[in-house]
Amino acid sequence: MYFENVDIKNKIEQLLQNGYCKFPSLNSLPNFKHIRRDIFISLDDKTYKEENYFHKKILQLIEFEEKFLPYLKKIAKEKFLIKQEYKKPYMIRRTVRPGEKFEGYRAHFDSHLFTLVIPINIPEDKNIHNRGQLIFFPNIRTFKKNEFKNILQKLYFKRFNNDDKISQLSKKYLMKVESFDEYEPILFLGYSTLHMNRGMDIKNKNKRITLLCHYYDTSPKYGIGNILRLVRNR
Repeated sequence: MYFENVDIKNKIEQLLQNGYCKFPSLNSLPNFKHIRRDIFISLDDKTYKEENYFHKKILQLIEFEEKFLPYLKKIAKEKFLIKQEYKKPYMIRRTVRPGEKFEGYRAHFDSHLFTLVIPINIPEDKNIHNRGQLIFFPNIRTFKKNEFKNILQKLYFKRFNNDDKISQLSKKYLMKVESFDEYEPILFLGYSTLHMNRGMDIKNKNKRITLLCHYYDTSPKYGIGNILRLVRNR
């Protein structure tokens, strides 16, 4: 049982207080290798692909919807005062290949309250500076359902798009860098967390594959979040 020795309530406290929490390594799960293999077989040339088949496989494997999701539903209603009923999450497979530096430092906030990042394949050479690591600034903004302010903040933080600018930002806000070398999923407050990835140096020998699960979309039907999603999936 994946969450058998995990204090879930403590993880929820970490999520709310720190803006994120980490889950145990997926490597201990016997079926994880088989799912990874099947994902590789299904890969195409897209960087982003909206799908949910493999996401659901892993979520079922760790019993996320049974053990953890009920807490997120409660938080959404009681803390963030979300009135809408729970809808299926927005799920994306992200595949970045060696040398694809254009995917680096694309600083953004999610329009969803919660974002779960599931590592599938991580470049192994730790001596390479740019291997797609997740950079994130938890709780850098508060949750407010104001689409105009949301757009202004998104535009403002997009200028932090390289190492030097990120370094400057880290002097003012807490910065975390996660390589996912141990294949530990991370759950963070997507709306409140500025996040991006480092680029993928050509020296990397492996693709970087992650599955992204987004819960509770806060943007209006024709808000910036939905518009960007439409553009991405063209």
